[in-house]
Amino acid sequence: MDVEFQEPDERTFRRHLAGARFRAGADRGDWRLVSEEWAWPHPIIAVSAAPRAGAPSEVALRFTVDGYPTAAPTAAPWDTQANAPLANHLWPTGGRTSLAFNPGWNASAIYIPCDRVAISGHDPWLQLHRAYVWGPGKEIVDYLLIIHDLLHSHGYAGVRQTA
Repeated sequence: MDVEFQEPDERTFRRHLAGARFRAGADRGDWRLVSEEWAWPHPIIAVSAAPRAGAPSEVALRFTVDGYPTAAPTAAPWDTQANAPLANHLWPTGGRTSLAFNPGWNASAIYIPCDRVAISGHDPWLQLHRAYVWGPGKEIVDYLLIIHDLLHSHGYAGVRQTA
């Protein structure tokens, strides 16, 4: 889409995708934009995962980023082959990863303090997890770093159930 026709939220988001922080993570192999061609406001970004038996090497997330960066992003695990939400049994699991990737709570969001859906109704998080709560100066990379940390944590065990 031509930049002159983009709204400020889309311009800012695309500028962050082109920025040094996002590119550095992509160059390290921490994450990647699944396709350069995506419809606003739903980019799909895959985040690398530590090797685990029967688990994929990355987890794709379909973001909703309208209102960015004033409004926090939200994301859901995504099946890029089917172009549909990831089946619950394929969601990441193990340790604190299970708490964040919890389809029983909400299959359309990740349960972390920087997610716009998850923060709703969790006022204590504003103090308890101040560093992770979305706010001024945050970028999509801040969300991706949390996901990357979860998928590389000691407790991460792979997917909930292998086929």
